[in-house]
Amino acid sequence: MHHRTWLSAFLLTALAAAAVVPAARAQGTVTLYGGARSSAGLELAGSQSSGGGTPREVPPREVQLRDSSMVGVALGWALDAQRDGEVLLTQQKSRLRTTSGLTVPLTVHSAQLGGVVHWQEDSPGRGPYAAGGIGLTHFMPDLAGFGSATRPSLSLGLGYQWRVGAGRVALRAEARGHVVLINSAGEFLCSGGCSISIRGDTLTQGDLMLGLHLRF
Repeated sequence: MHHRTWLSAFLLTALAAAAVVPAARAQGTVTLYGGARSSAGLELAGSQSSGGGTPREVPPREVQLRDSSMVGVALGWALDAQRDGEVLLTQQKSRLRTTSGLTVPLTVHSAQLGGVVHWQEDSPGRGPYAAGGIGLTHFMPDLAGFGSATRPSLSLGLGYQWRVGAGRVALRAEARGHVVLINSAGEFLCSGGCSISIRGDTLTQGDLMLGLHLRF
């Protein structure tokens, strides 16, 4: 099922739940996100021979994970008037491009456990907030010779929330940075027979997102 389909189904379910649950009992939240993601931090690994046949290290060359759109859903629960616990799930479809011109289709899934802190105690559901989480990021290439990989990751973000009227619906604008711990000397995503070797300590990613926030 494409991400648009499951996001639409999730939105309809959440709206139905919000319509039947009284505001005084509102404890859970659902936020649907869409936006753009940029990435940096990977290199090609390898060596080549000098004129005398002695192997020498090739200067680092960048492997670019192309900027692309992303979607996400956050499931939250109230901890107190200013804090919510949160599980954030995101998906990005992108491509790895090397300096040699090789392109590898790649889907990136992330699942993180964290929370949101609202700064304005006198105006719950409206104003600036900070968010963060820790979890796992899964890379799934779609090319022969490349294999999937799962790595630990964390994120931190800042956002602003606008409540729509006095109801349980709000809009969010959020910027969030991700750090994925790759810790690879050259075997990352290579399952044997792949034509490139990728190395790196971390992969950094940045999201700019707009969200529809529902409290029920």
